Amino acid sequence: MTVAIIGTGRIGLATAKIFKGFGCKVVGYDIYQSDAAKAVLDYKESVEEAIKDADLVSLHMPPTAENTHLFNADLFKSFKKGAILMNMAHGALIETQDLLDALDAGLLSGAGIDTYEFEGPYIPKNFEGQEITDSLFKALINHPKVIYTPHYTDEAVKNLVEGALNATVEIIKTGTTTTRVN
Repeated sequence: MTVAIIGTGRIGLATAKIFKGFGCKVVGYDIYQSDAAKAVLDYKESVEEAIKDADLVSLHMPPTAENTHLFNADLFKSFKKGAILMNMAHGALIETQDLLDALDAGLLSGAGIDTYEFEGPYIPKNFEGQEITDSLFKALINHPKVIYTPHYTDEAVKNLVEGALNATVEIIKTGTTTTRVN
């Protein structure tokens, strides 16, 4: 099995190590290549090159103006037929309607999603017994080839708060932090 990790920062690298531990061939793409990641995966020169032979594509990149809706109809055509897409990063990376169309057309066999571009009104609120009015979100979470879990959990929020506080203390003491992005 070949896994493409798109975004090889701290979380992407941890994900790559897990897949490598299961014996997967791991390739990756990131505009900032790291030596630590090079020990675990083979970097490709473009997203397209990384995904073309991947059975599973796992997204771990921050949203930017340049990559908003990067995963769209054109890019889905470059995927290996029957691949699975996992997005645990940011909803804005994916053009959701194009993802649903790719799933319906059989270009992708499935998607594991824990984020949606316009999830703000819904996550982390409890909507049990209430109607979801965003038809695209409704189609995504009800699609038979999509597994959707909310991005926010009590544990995730606790980890975010602890991480932010620890980084703040580290910056005060040393002037920088090990979790610094740029």
